[in-house]
Amino acid sequence: PVCAVNHTNAYFNYYKKFAPSFDIYGVNSYRTYGFGGLWAKVKRNFDRPVLLTEFGCDSYFEGKGERQDLQKKVLSICWDDIIYNRAGNSGEGNSIGGIFFEWLDEWWKDTHSGDSPLHHQEKGQFHMDTFDGWSHEEWFGLLSQGDGSKSPFLRQLKEAYIYFKENKNF
Repeated sequence: PVCAVNHTNAYFNYYKKFAPSFDIYGVNSYRTYGFGGLWAKVKRNFDRPVLLTEFGCDSYFEGKGERQDLQKKVLSICWDDIIYNRAGNSGEGNSIGGIFFEWLDEWWKDTHSGDSPLHHQEKGQFHMDTFDGWSHEEWFGLLSQGDGSKSPFLRQLKEAYIYFKENKNF
């Protein structure tokens, strides 16, 4: 299968004209309460199965510290939306799944701020549709590296990982 991947829904007309043989519409989407009208918009404009090629939420919340419970809540809402919109369910019927971003916290991502990759950055990098309104790029993992003293080798399961491991719809 051939898949187009974007972070926007602005290119449907280009796909229809220049790449009508795409099999799958892929999209990277980061939302707090599911993906809204994405499913219907793709169905109406490009009518292909939809794969969330990236979706996620960080576990650090500005002013509150690490909040794995909120990360788990966001990811479970998004996953429920993916399931709701797959074939045979009540939604649009064009969801074919999603890929979590990210498996492991990435401590090295925000070195542009002058911080060391050995320090887990706690300052938000840019605004995003999350509970606190910020993206903390280094905190998206479903697994953490603890306090970093045993990094890069330590892997600790976060609440979201455990939830999805035990969830029967996964």
